[in-house]
Amino acid sequence: MKKAIATIMMITLLVPGIPTNAISARRTAAGTVKSAYTIRTKDGHVWEVSKKLKKGRKVKVKFDTRGTRRKEDDIILKVTYK
Repeated sequence: MKKAIATIMMITLLVPGIPTNAISARRTAAGTVKSAYTIRTKDGHVWEVSKKLKKGRKVKVKFDTRGTRRKEDDIILKVTYK
C-alpha cells in the first residue's frame, strides 16, 4: 500500500501541470449612455444596444468575452444604471 501511494505521489510530482491561457469569459466596464441606443465605455469603445436607455446616465456593462482578448467580439450580457 505504501509503495502504491509513493508511486502516485512521484507521478504527481513528475508530471507537469497543464498550463492554461484561458481568459475569463466575463468582464465588466463602466460607461455612459451617449444616445438612446449607444453606450461609450471608459476604454473608448462605443456599443449599440437594443434596449432604450436614458441619455447621460452612468452604467455598468457586463460582457461575455467569448474567451478572447479582443474587445470587438464581446457581447453585452447586461446593462445596469449606477
